[in-house]
Amino acid sequence: MSRLEPTLSLDGMFENFKAAGWKHSPRVKGTGSSFDRQALFWKVLRRSSECPGRDPSGNAVCITNDKLSLHVTLDDLYVKGKHHGSATYSIVGEYRPEMWTKLEIYGVSWDEAVEERTRYETELLAAWDALCAVARV
Repeated sequence: MSRLEPTLSLDGMFENFKAAGWKHSPRVKGTGSSFDRQALFWKVLRRSSECPGRDPSGNAVCITNDKLSLHVTLDDLYVKGKHHGSATYSIVGEYRPEMWTKLEIYGVSWDEAVEERTRYETELLAAWDALCAVARV
């Protein structure tokens, strides 16, 4: 069994993320020969209050959107007749005026996407905070 061959179905992943409190978009049906379906989930990690670009604790948030969100894209793929489930965790935001970035952890198996969800969130937040700290220098 391939590392990306999922033990959960896309429907199972969908229910897992919903149960964990993540918001979601409608599932998208693919048009390519290897791409079947995709699902997008997100959750707000930090919100700004009085100080633009900072949450109440002083942590960096997206300047334009006044919040910082974590996104997870689930791809349901068929490659050479084999089923693969791949997840991408990402944070996209404006970390200094008019300068945007996209931080990603990609190629994650669906099993790892569930088991390591907290770890990926923590690692992406640490990368975001490091980028914002350097940008302030």
